[in-house]
Amino acid sequence: MRSDALLKVRADRAATEDGPTFLRLRRAHPNAGDHELKSAIRAALKLDDDCTKFFSPAGDDFAANITRAIEGARTGNPGFLAGTYELARAELTRTMK
Repeated sequence: MRSDALLKVRADRAATEDGPTFLRLRRAHPNAGDHELKSAIRAALKLDDDCTKFFSPAGDDFAANITRAIEGARTGNPGFLAGTYELARAELTRTMK
């Protein structure tokens, strides 16, 4: 059952540019071009992936691990608003606990 859920998550993520996320962005930003919207989705997915990639559960200082992961993701993904990185920090903290 768990592997089925993981496969679904991976499939949904792979289709993000053409699925419900794209449609929601299209409704929210009707004047944006498809390329712009899909680029924004790809950038958000990369930021999310990098937050996870740079997180290491090693060590006793969970907060420092979160900070290191967010700073690593920020370096590789410049251009987001400061609030986006804070939301990423909150989400990473929630999911890695």
